[in-house]
Amino acid sequence: MERALEAVEAGRFFGGARGELGIEADVSAGHSLGEWAAMVAAGMYPREAVDTFLAALPPGSLKVPDLVYAALGCGAPRAEAALHGEDGVVVSHDNCPHQSVVCGDPAGVARVVARLGAEGVLCRELPFRSGFHTPMWEPYLGQV
Repeated sequence: MERALEAVEAGRFFGGARGELGIEADVSAGHSLGEWAAMVAAGMYPREAVDTFLAALPPGSLKVPDLVYAALGCGAPRAEAALHGEDGVVVSHDNCPHQSVVCGDPAGVARVVARLGAEGVLCRELPFRSGFHTPMWEPYLGQV
């Protein structure tokens, strides 16, 4: 979660720097926490609201499931097919026709990565754990 808070803070920093340099953005975009960072950078939220939000989530205060993500060099249909028999793994992101992400328990994701890797699909475990964008996050929603 610390990385998520850092992303929001980075959005705030770059939004401020952009303004100080006299650069006006035509558009701000992001995905997931990146959307929040983009909205902060664009000034969509009052500074006090962002401060209150960040103060409510001190490092280590948010409990997240011990789930891993893996980026896959294949589309969601192929990723979904590779989940056969992996009840604790889901396709969490259908990013484009040739890139998707799976999320789930570490052992299950490792098996999916090995299965697809053996078929020549590029796969990489991502360096964060949370379960955002999955049904496994539902029991944790009450924290935010």
